[in-house]
Amino acid sequence: MISHRKWYSILCVEYFIYSNSNLKKNNCIYSLNSEKNAKKDKNEKAKWRPKELYCNLLLLIFVILTIGCTYVKIENLSSLSKGSILQDKIISRYSRGLCEIESVNNGSNRSVFTRIFNRIRGEEKKRNCEEPDKNIMDYLLKNDLNLKDKKQKSTNRSTIDIPTLDIEENGSPLIDITDIPFIESSKKSNEEEHEETLDEKILKCRSRLAKAATSKTVYNWTLGKKALSKMLHYDADNFSINGVKYPDWKLKPIPTIGYSKKSGRVQEMYTTVIKGNPDENTEDVKLFIKKVPIEIWVKQFDKMARYRGEYLVNAENFVMEAVASAFLTEYHPGITPKLYKILYDPICENKKSLHKIAFNDLGAFNYILRNRLKSNIEGNIVIISELYGQDIFNYIDKKRLDIGMDDDDDDLVLTVEEKKSILYKALNLYTRLHEAGLAHLDLSAENVLIDENNEVRLCDLGKSTPVYTTSLRHLDDSLDLAIFESCVPCVGKEAYMPPECMKLYKEYRKMKISSPFDYANSVRDRRERRKWYFDVLTAEKYMLGIFFIWIWNEGHLWDCSDPSKDEIFNEINECEMDLDKCDLTDNWPEELKAMIKRLLNFESRKELNLKDIYDDPWWSTIM
Repeated sequence: MISHRKWYSILCVEYFIYSNSNLKKNNCIYSLNSEKNAKKDKNEKAKWRPKELYCNLLLLIFVILTIGCTYVKIENLSSLSKGSILQDKIISRYSRGLCEIESVNNGSNRSVFTRIFNRIRGEEKKRNCEEPDKNIMDYLLKNDLNLKDKKQKSTNRSTIDIPTLDIEENGSPLIDITDIPFIESSKKSNEEEHEETLDEKILKCRSRLAKAATSKTVYNWTLGKKALSKMLHYDADNFSINGVKYPDWKLKPIPTIGYSKKSGRVQEMYTTVIKGNPDENTEDVKLFIKKVPIEIWVKQFDKMARYRGEYLVNAENFVMEAVASAFLTEYHPGITPKLYKILYDPICENKKSLHKIAFNDLGAFNYILRNRLKSNIEGNIVIISELYGQDIFNYIDKKRLDIGMDDDDDDLVLTVEEKKSILYKALNLYTRLHEAGLAHLDLSAENVLIDENNEVRLCDLGKSTPVYTTSLRHLDDSLDLAIFESCVPCVGKEAYMPPECMKLYKEYRKMKISSPFDYANSVRDRRERRKWYFDVLTAEKYMLGIFFIWIWNEGHLWDCSDPSKDEIFNEINECEMDLDKCDLTDNWPEELKAMIKRLLNFESRKELNLKDIYDDPWWSTIM
């Protein structure tokens, strides 16, 4: 039988088929006088059936008006018959009113409508009263079986041997992407057009590569979750480094600037040094520790799961930070400090005997955290990573103090060669980061680390995003591949914010919108949404240009990218970001000013490949 796929608008099909076949009259939720009805004779009960149908119809109308239709794509439509719809394969769903919430199952593998009506019938309350950790092993076993089934399907689906491509679990190609321009959507003229097979998509994506290159593993949500799953450790009390258990670590607190639950800055940060043991040939281990309340972690994880790792927040996204760090530690070491472990640490008064489960599944881990929150068990997620050197800002500030310079002294402390070395190494890290499929979006002198050997690393991935996506919410059609676009303009510090982000930020403030992501998703017309989005790679190149200026000048030339507030920026912006027009840069190398112009000018940076900057002959004099 030929498989046909179309879109059909249905409402609560699964629920009505299920409930109408199993609903008993004595449990009917529509009866306001169930005890009285139960005493009626059989003839009177027979008269109740039309009322049941009438109540079903009223409920149907109510849900249509308040929630909205759910669009379900069904395979093998030719086999549809009475009572057989649940046996057909549901390819995908979309709910206008619920805005993609259908993909969230709250760790129970049940659709949102099933949960809604189970709650009405009282079954959800009974389920929530069960022991929080009960059936966890069943959940893990089912998850493992589903994983094996997905792998088997993925293996059977494609037989083409393409060594430069990896295949994700769900069949999406992980493509070696080093220099791909933005790929526009091509609208299909006919919805019944033959859907491409996986092999055809792979070959099509491969043909779009700008040039052949060595195969690299590019970030996506599935790979990131897998990497983070390997870092999980449920029992913090029994985790140790160099034989010293976590509760015995001597933590030195770092003040959280701007700590506020309302703004989302709720993390606690610490440093510590775990002494080595010469007898066991172990060295001292310097650690940076970040504690995040589990209610914040679980909330962000649920949002990330709903939007396939593309959820955006104004503040820090701790889940994305952990996922990106784990991915880079496993696949691209040397870009960020090493991630050691993710711990769950309940607060002391609520500690109790925990299940000794070796977690290798992030969903199961958050399933337990969610149930512990329901039991009022509070605690923290502890992110343990390498403490790497010091940030560039403090590095320069310390040098000024060492030679007795005041804050008001305009003399520079870094030599030309030191500046070039820092810029070159930072540029290399950002080139590698983008090739790995991630954008940092919080570049500043405080987030670039340097050690005693003058090696550098990037830190603080709380605002990072994917570089590539197959789904842009402001376009009508799904894409094979595109540059990821964000609708949250609060990237980096004010001086580093690109003009396109500053413009969006001012517009949101004018409209008093506190959650840009929710607002953009509430706009029904996807074409109207387009103006609320910006290209993350283009924005990141501007931030890199500002970093170049800061290193060479050891400070900013302008305070923000708002022409109405900053006169210097306005003058340079009118000259298309040509620093030759600025008196403050007269003595700067012409090659450097040319690079900065390419990084700052909007039209230039849209098409700019960072490798072109990295390969510039000007860097050849670095020792």
